[in-house]
Amino acid sequence: MSFIYDNPWLVNDLLKSALDFEKKFLKKGQADPQEVARQNAVALQSHIKSMQDQLNPPAKDPNASAEISTDSDKEVALKMPSLENLGTFVEFVATNAITVDGKRIAYMANEPVTDPSYQLYKLEGSAGLLELAQRNETVKLGWRVNKDLLIKYIQSLQAILSKKPNPALGAPLQSIIQEANEQLGANVAEYQEPGKMLNPNDIVDGFVNRAMNINAPYTGLKEFAQAKDTAGAGVSLTYGDISSKESLTAWLNNMKYVGADGKPYTPTDPGADPCGAIHILYLRASYLAKSANKARPNFGELSAAYLKNIETFGSQFDFNGQACSVSRPTAGGQAAQQGQSGQQTSSASLFQEIAGLQPFNSQNIDFQRILKFVNKYVALANNPAMNNLANQINTSMGMANQILSAPESPIILTNMSVQGFKLLCKNPNQAVKLANILYTIISTTGSMYQSFLDSYEKAFGETYQQALEQMKQQILGGGSPYASNITILRTMMAEVPKA
Repeated sequence: MSFIYDNPWLVNDLLKSALDFEKKFLKKGQADPQEVARQNAVALQSHIKSMQDQLNPPAKDPNASAEISTDSDKEVALKMPSLENLGTFVEFVATNAITVDGKRIAYMANEPVTDPSYQLYKLEGSAGLLELAQRNETVKLGWRVNKDLLIKYIQSLQAILSKKPNPALGAPLQSIIQEANEQLGANVAEYQEPGKMLNPNDIVDGFVNRAMNINAPYTGLKEFAQAKDTAGAGVSLTYGDISSKESLTAWLNNMKYVGADGKPYTPTDPGADPCGAIHILYLRASYLAKSANKARPNFGELSAAYLKNIETFGSQFDFNGQACSVSRPTAGGQAAQQGQSGQQTSSASLFQEIAGLQPFNSQNIDFQRILKFVNKYVALANNPAMNNLANQINTSMGMANQILSAPESPIILTNMSVQGFKLLCKNPNQAVKLANILYTIISTTGSMYQSFLDSYEKAFGETYQQALEQMKQQILGGGSPYASNITILRTMMAEVPKA
């Protein structure tokens, strides 16, 4: 009967004939033949439309969530033990025959599967690591996984948690996502509501050239933010580039980072420090998040995603085993808790008190001076991220004091030589370790101080512009005390092993 649908007028002709038939043969005394014919025609139209819908079902909404179900005959619930690691998660999916749009995500290794979209992964060690099995390899414990369906399942869980947040499941799921990205190359990004999906090719930042300079982190940024479009973005950073640690690493591989010492290097080279480059991206993302050009399509959403993704993926980079510190500025105008009396001191007063502190000095490193700033800013920020940075600084200072021959005294850096630096230690052989620890203390304090500057500028920038510029001299520019400390410590890290 498909020929019927090839002629759009044929159905109408049939209905007209039926109507004429009703009028001609209905007997007198019965219901109005015109009304009966009309009702029958409506019924026939409804029936034909139903047949058309079955033969030509409407296209599925591309924004609709995947249909998640199970082929198991028992009730299935995702619980914490199944989110311990990627291995336990895939085991849950395979054991309970979880399906996406009617198709199973994974099978046990011994189940017969001929579909080439399923690949065999083996379990390695007790940490739940998955590794792609070799052809014809005997696998004791593993699963045949359709990676695309697994990604859809993870994304469906993200959507559920977006609508109904559950902190108990949110953090473990984020760990599963990170492991899936690292072990399977899943490239699962931050969840976005349907209709708000961002194009991976959309540009989030534009650089004048392929060099990021810590002494001038905002170069070209004002022009990029105010431009009507991104046509003149120069060296562009796209949303796709910041959608995972892997894509961000690939982008950084094509960039140079110029540190306080003025020397350029690729931030992801073996042994290189990527934290400075990550911090520049954080500074730029923070600026754009506050200065987004509302007239440019999606720029507000892109800038917010830029900041959020740098905070998420930037902290996954590390240097000498220490995670890069990526901090979020805190909003001004909130009261901070001070003292055991529990009395509230106005945030404005505390801001001004901290503004008068100078944690960095080009001639020495003074733990007490640094801690005074750190402790006061932690109280003001009331932010878990700042608490973590403060804990890292305190831990590093404890390690340094165990090495230093005079742990209670400021560390004099004036005219510092390699031999002089070794003399700071009880055991000269620990000089390299000390340099690394001090570098962690200074760089982490620098992240906190930058966070304070951002908060201060947001709260009082227009009123106390001169004070703000003076505070920036602590860490911005090649001649700043912060830059001086970093340069000396980098030199010691490089030269002490050679001596």
